[in-house]
Parts: sequence; C-alpha cells; structure tokens
Amino acid sequence: MNKIQSNNFIMPNDLTVAEYLKQWLDTYGRENLAKTTLEVYKINIETHVIPKIGHIKLQELKPLQLNQFLSHLSFEGRKDGKGGLSKATVLKIYRILSRAFNHAVKLQLLEKNPLQYVEAPNQPGSPAEALKIKNGTGKTVA
Repeated sequence: MNKIQSNNFIMPNDLTVAEYLKQWLDTYGRENLAKTTLEVYKINIETHVIPKIGHIKLQELKPLQLNQFLSHLSFEGRKDGKGGLSKATVLKIYRILSRAFNHAVKLQLLEKNPLQYVEAPNQPGSPAEALKIKNGTGKTVA
C-alpha cells in the first residue's frame, strides 16, 4: 500500500522552518501557552532557531541538521560569542522545537517529527549527567 492509499501522504510545500514557527507561535502558541511561556518561546525561536535553521524548508529538515544545530548551541550559541548556551537552555529549545514539530505532524505538514531521531540534551543534574567524569586531560568522558 502506498502513502496516498494509507492516508500518510503529506502534500509537498515550500514552507520554511521560520515561516512555520512564526505561524505556530501566532496560532497554537497564542491559544495554548501562558503569556510568559509564549514570550520565552518567541525569544528563543527568534534569537537562536531562525538565524541558524529558519531558512531550511520544513519538509526538508533532517535529524542530522538538528543534531548539528543543538551542538552549535551547546558550544557556540551565545550571542556575545563567549561560548555555548547552558544545558538547560539547549534542552528548552529542544523541547520547544519538538512541541512545534509534533504539531506540524498533526497538521499534516510533516510525516514525522525529525527530532524524534535526535537524542535530547541531558538535563543538568540528571543521572546521565552525574555519570560523566573527567579524565586526566580535563575532557569529559562517559
């Protein structure tokens, strides 16, 4: 059975990540998020997401690109050029995008959420984070 027969067909479109996220904030966000939460989402999307991956067509966004984007945020994401964002902030951005892309799946703009194939950043203080130790070179090893 092909995708059209199984109702899994997603109509191709040229909507970019930036265009979708702006629409998502204006519709879903306004209706379903608290005012302060919406403001935090907007700031993170406009400051970090759109400048780096906003130009990519939503339907062409791949897990590898998202993995590279999250890595960039972790090591070079600060706007002042002084390193990466905190683990908590990177995790917050991951969760915002995951929520937005899950909604795109419901709207049949995406067949699957590309973030489902990208491991979420460890939350600060999580058991996985606690298991990491530093070796003699100062580098973190798991």
